[in-house]
Amino acid sequence: MSDVDYTFGNPNGPKRGDDGTGDQREDYRLSAIAVAVLELESGFPEESGQVRGSARTLSCRIRDLSAKGLCLVAPEAVTVGALLPARVALGQNPESFELTVEVVWCRTESEGLSLVGVEIQDSDDTSYVDWVEAVARVMTED
Repeated sequence: MSDVDYTFGNPNGPKRGDDGTGDQREDYRLSAIAVAVLELESGFPEESGQVRGSARTLSCRIRDLSAKGLCLVAPEAVTVGALLPARVALGQNPESFELTVEVVWCRTESEGLSLVGVEIQDSDDTSYVDWVEAVARVMTED
């Protein structure tokens, strides 16, 4: 990962508490060239264990990120409180991270887009540890 992919903070973004969301960020945030795909509805499982039918997904641009959460720009609103599987791809990195996220807040913006705040959940069945390590590496790069 390079300095081109990530920058600290977002000078045009909301400051703590002035965006109406009650911003409770505890960590530094990175602005990134990154995409998150949220799985809103699963496909139907077959008896063989395979999934039949397509899952309903929502592709979102990541506005900023930390080890604990993401701020997403989504083409539609997402239900607050929902626990969703997410696949996150960072920059030009070919590997993606399989995570579970909880929607903490959602705010409709102009042109039908929504800003969505999600908290990354620690789960054994995900890439949570790899995600935390990747974000830590980026934050310590010169």
